[in-house]
Amino acid sequence: TIPIMVTKKIPDMELIEWDSIIVRKYEFIPGKVLTDFSDAQISKHRSYIVKELANFLYVIAKHDPKEIRDLKPSENLKPGFLYGWCQCDIWANFVMDPKTMKINGFLDWELATFGDITETLHIAASQWRKHGSGTAKLATDIMKKYSDIYYKTSKAD
Repeated sequence: TIPIMVTKKIPDMELIEWDSIIVRKYEFIPGKVLTDFSDAQISKHRSYIVKELANFLYVIAKHDPKEIRDLKPSENLKPGFLYGWCQCDIWANFVMDPKTMKINGFLDWELATFGDITETLHIAASQWRKHGSGTAKLATDIMKKYSDIYYKTSKAD
């Protein structure tokens, strides 16, 4: 497990064979994925959910660990605005605590890439629109919050 944020966890995973099929077995993380929450719950906690996801995307994107640089399209590429490492199917793979709405962890990293984060947000937006009105514009709000975090941090550096 790579510690990205103190309060978040990328669960340990192992490949196992089950009924002649290779599957991923993840360490259990308590909570629910966003699409398991009602529109009312999402609407009530919308600003907090947006803040959590934008912060997660920002922190993941800005890291450039030596151990995985060979997985980038070019080892010389550097993280930047809405560009860097990204867990590409955020719409269904983050696990949230139903009481606090904090992200407890993220699952399913096989689609992770080093590239344009807006692509992930477009995919999430299309999936969230199918879920209901509470999630319909989350991607836009996440992008705005990500921008705020990025520019505030850039000025501090």
